[in-house]
Amino acid sequence: MKIPHKIRNLVRREVRNHPDVLQHVGQRSEVNNLTNDGLVTLADNLGICLFDAVRELGHGIAHSWFDDLSPMTDPAFEGTLEFDVDLTVFGKQKTVRCRIEYGFTPAWQFFCTRDHRLKIRLESSSYGISYLREPFPEETEYRDGVFAKVKTEWIEDEAGFLFDFLPADIQYRINDEIEKRSWNKDQENRKSHGMPPGDPEKAFADRTDDFMKAA
Repeated sequence: MKIPHKIRNLVRREVRNHPDVLQHVGQRSEVNNLTNDGLVTLADNLGICLFDAVRELGHGIAHSWFDDLSPMTDPAFEGTLEFDVDLTVFGKQKTVRCRIEYGFTPAWQFFCTRDHRLKIRLESSSYGISYLREPFPEETEYRDGVFAKVKTEWIEDEAGFLFDFLPADIQYRINDEIEKRSWNKDQENRKSHGMPPGDPEKAFADRTDDFMKAA
């Protein structure tokens, strides 16, 4: 792992000054001798947000390095949410089944099942939305040499119309549901690998009590 010199010095400072660092090294000065990988691993174990540690270098520099460290193409958690959307057009009602496939990396400390260790990264998320297309009863298509009934299939909403159509409060609920599911999955991962559970009081310190209880 490559770490620019200025960033490495700031991370070392944050790690050396952490109140629990002596639970991991004999002396604070030993932090200076850690490899880049060892330094990041120790920072993760201590629950230090590396982005916050290097923020003083400027937003651009911090984000550039952090994007390399934790790319959005490699999220901590992935999953699928399904829900119904009721539409009314010219007095006709239709219930459409929708599906969101998401990737989510939280701002709280999580257990990485790929590297088998704790990590803490900058929060990021990405998702795509699809809807279930149900063909008309008489609708057919030419398939395998014969006319056959059109199959029910998931159609990706590439233009993002469905998600833009959802009101803001529903979008917030979707984001909350993704984070709750990721939190619960992290507790399962921790337990199966003999790790202590996460601390919701610390992870959701800026959230409401209802959110914490639901998680």
